[in-house]
Amino acid sequence: MKKNSLVIVNFISLLLIFFFYVIVKNDDIFLFTLSLSLFMILVSLFNHIDVTSVLKKYTNNEYYYTRNRIFRSCVFIILGIGMILVLVTLLLSKLLESIMHIDNMLLVMVIMSINVIFIPLIKLLKSFLVIHNFSFLSKYIIHIYIIIYDIYFLVISYIGFIKLKLPSYISISLLFMGLFICFIILFIISIIIFYIRNRGIKKKYIIKREEIKIDIKKDIKKIFNDNIRYSVILIVTNFIPYISIILFYVCLINHFGYPYDDTVRVINITYLYGYVVIYYLVMGIYFLVRNKLNYIKKEIVKKNYDNVSLHFANYFNKLLMVLLPIIITLSVISGSVWMLLYGDYNGANILMLLFIMSLFLIIYFLLIQVIASFNNKRMLTLVIIILLVVKIVFTLPIIGSFYRMGYELIYGDIVSSMVAYFTSIIVCIILINNKCHVNFSKCFDKTLTIIYENILLGVILVLLQLFISTYVNTRLQALGVIFIYLVIALIFYLGKYCLKNYFKKS
Repeated sequence: MKKNSLVIVNFISLLLIFFFYVIVKNDDIFLFTLSLSLFMILVSLFNHIDVTSVLKKYTNNEYYYTRNRIFRSCVFIILGIGMILVLVTLLLSKLLESIMHIDNMLLVMVIMSINVIFIPLIKLLKSFLVIHNFSFLSKYIIHIYIIIYDIYFLVISYIGFIKLKLPSYISISLLFMGLFICFIILFIISIIIFYIRNRGIKKKYIIKREEIKIDIKKDIKKIFNDNIRYSVILIVTNFIPYISIILFYVCLINHFGYPYDDTVRVINITYLYGYVVIYYLVMGIYFLVRNKLNYIKKEIVKKNYDNVSLHFANYFNKLLMVLLPIIITLSVISGSVWMLLYGDYNGANILMLLFIMSLFLIIYFLLIQVIASFNNKRMLTLVIIILLVVKIVFTLPIIGSFYRMGYELIYGDIVSSMVAYFTSIIVCIILINNKCHVNFSKCFDKTLTIIYENILLGVILVLLQLFISTYVNTRLQALGVIFIYLVIALIFYLGKYCLKNYFKKS
């Protein structure tokens, strides 16, 4: 229930970007798009850190001293990593400023990097409250943090861009400062409550000799090293949009001579407003299929490869059965989706391509987690290197091809990401097959059937546009169109299911 409520809170946060779109209007927020994509990479460094699971053996008050030592050590380590990130960001910003010729990048990037550490610190604070049996506050502190920041984000956006009309780089810097401000508010509240409740414990507490002998270095190493490969996966996944922004900007400005305003407008539409939509789509799909994925990962950890061989191909087909109808339907109604969310059609075609790209992104994201479960650094490194090399090498040539064909150049950038994800998917499947000997040939007919069924669904929805256009004039009409197309897609699959059952019985 707690995880479901957090999903709901995060979904509400998604709405912020739509209000932000209305607030900023035509203001230059390219630095926000660029710094946010780097922010996602830096935050991913801390994704694997799990203090609570390590400290479960120290929940009793007799380990009061040990718990506090570990928490203090974790805080200092996170602060140390944060200082390194600020230095790296400083050097990277100086390099990008010289390449991209953008003013005030340094200030925004440094403030953003300083505020990165408050994401792992709020998680650490949550663990602190869990271990000290603050059931309500520990359960909802992340929810409260997100809600407070959401309010701060909207208020500062309105004051900075509308009321005071501050320079965009100052408003953007203030947006990132909210992470620090919200953390400080919750930290002070938590510490006050903690000391009110535990003010007598420390005086009565006597450190035992056995507790002094506890090797906390081993615990801290476990906290920061265990499952680090999953953070690496997120870092690389978030690196793709970041490198896309830089390559696309440099290509259009320096090579094709496009105006700055036109270039950053397309980048903002794609990698801020569009990417936020597919990010929540990807997370939503992952939430639906993660139980089966976790089962396969556990079997791999136990080295039950025969079991994995039996279940993996079936899991892959079930994944396609879930993904393909969702992606096809959303791609067809992308115009109505963009109208509903943003009130215009500036990014409708871009969103359609992003929906298609999300199919490859989701499959890649799930398969590379399977690869990571083998705990084989060579396999994981191979997939990551191939993904990055294909993306970096093919981006500029594909953009050039779209330029010669007369299409929007951002389409070429998105297609290059699709090619990179698709290549990595093939490599993942080959590696999994070599390790577990998955017999894909047995279920290949079913895979083709799923693809054919979804092609038929796509044809039906495309033909439906002759009667019910997905490009309408108001948000209310867009909502009606989306509802109609979703109902038709649902009827299609219910009808297919009923027919299958009928033919099985007969």
